Order: sequence, then C-alpha cells, then structure tokens
Amino acid sequence: MNEVSDIRYEERTVPWSGLGTDISSARNVDEALSLAGLDWRVVQRPMNLMGSDEMIPGYYANVRTPDDEVLGIVGKRYSIVQNEEAFSFMDDLVSEGVSFQMAGTFRGGRGVWILAKLPQMYFLSEDKVDPYIVFVNTHDGSGGVRVAMTPIRIYCSNMLNLSMRRAQRSWSIRHSGDIKEKLTEARDTLFKASSYMDALKDETDELEKMLLREGEAEDIVNKLIPITADMGDRMQGNRLDLREDILTRYHEAPDLDCIDKSGLRLLHAISDHATHFEPVRRTESFRENLFSRSLNGLPLIDWAKELILAA
Repeated sequence: MNEVSDIRYEERTVPWSGLGTDISSARNVDEALSLAGLDWRVVQRPMNLMGSDEMIPGYYANVRTPDDEVLGIVGKRYSIVQNEEAFSFMDDLVSEGVSFQMAGTFRGGRGVWILAKLPQMYFLSEDKVDPYIVFVNTHDGSGGVRVAMTPIRIYCSNMLNLSMRRAQRSWSIRHSGDIKEKLTEARDTLFKASSYMDALKDETDELEKMLLREGEAEDIVNKLIPITADMGDRMQGNRLDLREDILTRYHEAPDLDCIDKSGLRLLHAISDHATHFEPVRRTESFRENLFSRSLNGLPLIDWAKELILAA
C-alpha cells in the first residue's frame, strides 16, 4: 500500500468531531442547551437606514442576547422560535431511550444543532451502524426546525445518510407549545427514523447482492466523476486524483475486506471518500461545511447509488 493510502486509513473521526460540545450527561433539553452554551435568546429589533433615524418598514434584525450579534434580517411575518422552544419535543424522545450526544452552532450562530442517538444499533450486512439524528433550528430566516438522519458506520465513521426511495431522510417539525402536539412530533420522529433505517437496510442488502465484474467499478466511477475534453489540464488532473482515491479505497480499504466486490462495497468506498477525503487546501470552515452539507445528504453518494443500481 502506498504512502497516500496509509494516510487514508488512519483512525477515523465522526463528521461533527471538534465542532460542538459534549452534552451526553444532559437529562433534558434545558440541560443540553446550558451545557453547550446555547441557552441564549433571540430578540427582534427594528432597522434604520445607515446614518439616519428613518426606519426600514417591514424588516427586522434577529439579534442574539446578550452579545447583540445580528443573526439574520427577516420580514414582519417571521416569528422567532427560541432554542428551548424549538427542541422542547426532544424531552419526549429522551423518555423513549434517545440520548443526547453533541450540540453546537454553524454559520456564526445562525444555525443551532443538537445531535442525538437512537437506542438501538443496526446491522447492515456485517456492519454495525449507529443511527444518529441531527435537530437544527435557525435564526436567519432560512427555515424552521429540521430533523435529519445521519447513520454512521462504527468501524470507519463513514456517513450513510442516503436518499431512500421509500423513506424520508430529513423532515420539518412544526413549532407548537401544545403538549399533545409535542408528543405527536416525538412519536412521528421515532417512526420516521425507524422507517428510514429499515429502508436503508433493504437497499444496502440489494446493493450487496449486485456483484461487480472486473472493470465495472471503474466504469461507474468514471461516470460519477466525468472528464471531458473541454476541461483544462488542472481540472482533468484533479478529477483523475478523485477517481484514483475512490478506487484505491474500493480495492484496499481494510474495513471492506469482508465485503465482496459488489455495489455495496463500491458505495462504501465512495462514502468513505465523501466523508473523509482531504482537499488540497483545507479551510478553517472545512469540517463545519462538510457537516452542514451532510444534513441534506451528500449528492455524490446519492448519485453513486443511482449509478450502481442502474449498472
């Protein structure tokens, strides 16, 4: 195995590693927010034209207290949902065995997230998979509370939040102070999470049965990362490196030794690439951006799955 490959297979870290605060000791949402320093509130303040006392009608600034940080500009119809309100239904999830894990912010506090884990472990083929759920609240007008599935292969910390044909990967939560409504949202969340994991198992079983002939993995990767004549030399070289990275993982990754050369093995290699590939120039926000993008699923993995199923 070459030097580059040795680096690729070092011990993995989960996508949110280093991004948030450990809240695993929290017994409820209030404790979780307090531990993570997310128990601040947001207020709306009117806006005025720069250098003038004239107010801007219909627009307000969402401001975090107590540091007066502006988190977003919103219209008059926007209603603030405080963090404790947005996540309050999670207390009913805790009573069902869901455990708090991590919590943090992204985009400078415009988004707030809580990571939790379902009580049961799943097996996909020979893999142990922990089903995590991320709950997100935003204060910049970009959306309400969202829930996203983020299953993680325990051996290599790869994400498997695939788009499913018959189950939702992410969904929205309505804001409500009604206790019965919160209980309904909690039960609905558990049902959707369980349905997603069942669908994930069915589709990975299907991919495992799809044995790939010699050269077939290379053909799929070439379609996944196309190279055309109009691309410059640098872009073509970068894409060749990406192809080589995926195929090296497919052929050599030690966590895939127990899996036949199949569609599932190739998908795992592509997931490993998408989750852990290090760019040439790594920005300070690289890991935060990766985690934020993963909430909606990584398009490369979804597209790969479709190519494999169509092969």
